[in-house]
Amino acid sequence: MWFFFMLLLIAHVGMQAMPTEPPLTATKEELHWFKQIMNVIRNNTLTKQQKMEMIRAMPSNQTSAEKDNDMEDISKTIDLFQWFSVEKQNTTESVKNIFEKLAEMMFETDFFSKTSTEQAEDLQSMSKLGEKLTGSDAHVLLDLLNRFEKKIDELGLDSTPFLKTAK
Repeated sequence: MWFFFMLLLIAHVGMQAMPTEPPLTATKEELHWFKQIMNVIRNNTLTKQQKMEMIRAMPSNQTSAEKDNDMEDISKTIDLFQWFSVEKQNTTESVKNIFEKLAEMMFETDFFSKTSTEQAEDLQSMSKLGEKLTGSDAHVLLDLLNRFEKKIDELGLDSTPFLKTAK
């Protein structure tokens, strides 16, 4: 389940490129399941309960206890995405555009199968979009990222093993 929280880590550290760090990589199978889970979580036509049921029904090699533990984290992640979706709507078009591009990069491409250099280049391009923001839009973006980080802490997602190690 550590892979599922890579997205949170990138937002958590402020979308900064870390070219000297090892890449956040995944196997093809991990990437496949990540995309499947994220497609369910990002589907705004489903209720939280429907999302949980769909994800629980996905095949896995986990024990029942492992699956239950992961479902707790998934529940919190659904809460985070629902919160973020509402918060994002209250921002400016420029800030929404940055988050749309970030979501596209993270969920609709093979970002996690790229080398660290390629990942750094992608993240750098996101950073360049941020540099083009007006002062007030940059403030809105930073405020949302700070609130996002606090929400991660509030939901207890910062205590996942992957995020603990990454901090």
